[in-house]
Amino acid sequence: MSKSYSNTIPLFGEPNPQVSPEKQMHKAIMKIVTNSQLPDEPKDPDDSAIFEIYKAFATAEEIADMRARYAAGIGWGDAKQALFDKINDEIAPFRARYEKLMANPKELEEILQMGADKARRHSRKQLDKARRAIGIRPLAKLK
Repeated sequence: MSKSYSNTIPLFGEPNPQVSPEKQMHKAIMKIVTNSQLPDEPKDPDDSAIFEIYKAFATAEEIADMRARYAAGIGWGDAKQALFDKINDEIAPFRARYEKLMANPKELEEILQMGADKARRHSRKQLDKARRAIGIRPLAKLK
């Protein structure tokens, strides 16, 4: 999957008020290219993009279960639906938080400013430490 090929899975959706992010993600997953093996025909999970993505979100037990389902001949539509369900279960709380922040830019800006302040404090300490270590003193006293 590659953004340059326009075949990414939009976890948080693309800006489109007419289609929910969940539906966008489902549509993208259902478009994943598979081979022409029939349902009930054993499939090799190691040659499957669906299985590779599934492994990124699943526990070891869930991966073993899905591997067994591939060996039993899971249909591609069922494998894609299982992938969608797994990703959606993991991402849904984060998507809700994202949508809340995007709907409230003031809160988002406050969070970003707090992070910037924290980063500045930390970087100043590190810069002062590095200056002392190499012998560079401040030329003037700054606020």
